[in-house]
Amino acid sequence: MIYAVSQTETFERTAEKFFKKHKDLLPKFAELTEKLSENPFEKSLKTHKLKGELSSYYACSLAYDYRVIVTIVIKDKVITLMDIGALLLLNVFRYIFEVFIVKPRFFHRFF
Repeated sequence: MIYAVSQTETFERTAEKFFKKHKDLLPKFAELTEKLSENPFEKSLKTHKLKGELSSYYACSLAYDYRVIVTIVIKDKVITLMDIGALLLLNVFRYIFEVFIVKPRFFHRFF
């Protein structure tokens, strides 16, 4: 089954900034879009449904070393690329939130 792959304007702006910093990932991105058009759930893409507020979206991996995700919407044989970015930053913010906001008693041991 062949899918059409489209991009939102937001994705185009974000991708332009992202690929200025990570030019080495452009060939991998071309390969990713080709694989998405053939089968968005191919094992090598690691496509998975997101949770919470983003539960209507899917994400797939572009490169393991950068932990990059591409957020996609699949509807009527059209895959729309919504966002691209490094997952590492999300994990850092999540850690800061948990340590400094959720578990403030953690620091009482050191003071």
